[in-house]
Amino acid sequence: MLRLLKQQYINRRVRAFFFAPLFFCVVAAANDNAKKAALTLSVCTELSKHADVTKVITGSTTDQIIRAGNQSGIHFNVQYRAWNRCLQMAQDNRVDGIYALFWTPERARFLAFPQGSESSANITRLRTAQFFFYENINKPLDVDNLEFGIGAPLGYVVRDYLEEQGWLSPIDYSIKEGFTMLGMNKLDAYLIAEEMGDNMVMTLQQHNIIRKKQPAFIEQDIHIAFTKDIYQRHAEQIDLFWEAVESIRGNYQ
Repeated sequence: MLRLLKQQYINRRVRAFFFAPLFFCVVAAANDNAKKAALTLSVCTELSKHADVTKVITGSTTDQIIRAGNQSGIHFNVQYRAWNRCLQMAQDNRVDGIYALFWTPERARFLAFPQGSESSANITRLRTAQFFFYENINKPLDVDNLEFGIGAPLGYVVRDYLEEQGWLSPIDYSIKEGFTMLGMNKLDAYLIAEEMGDNMVMTLQQHNIIRKKQPAFIEQDIHIAFTKDIYQRHAEQIDLFWEAVESIRGNYQ
């Protein structure tokens, strides 16, 4: 009886000896495949005075993108640049993607947007952005009686609209410069997305002199888009990423 038990014990040890390496080989192979499946992409977004490039702010658009990337197997290397430069880098294929931007026919020529972006039927948008005129409390905006014009960052679609209306300031002010001039009553208004405008008011401590003109001037979906070359090579994984963006958007809108 003891001999039988001993033989059974030996048989179990032998099986463990032979199958354990096989198990670890399978696990190692799975890990290797996972590493190969991981995709690293460079993306560009606007650098502003309030942005902390060493820390991702919880609830920010960058936080949203990184989280969706984690769910879809994409690691993003985020580059912060002036907005106009981000657009040029994407057009020149010096980055793989760009955010957060409106869809336009011109941008769609060199960028791949989520399906439906052109008709505002895109469920995989990052969020809906509101653009406001920021004005001096002591000098409310009157577009019929502009003295200095209205500022907006280079490369912004809203800047083109201001120019078409004849409202654009002849001086190109950065966001910080524009809000500084606005506080000194040397600019009629500055048109910018709510998140960035509110942050600049906070940064410059202008709560008592600058406000948002209600209601929002523009409300439109913003997206993350990728160069067409990158999308063609990684369409399946990028589509999964856009689906992940949609699944978590409720936590960020």
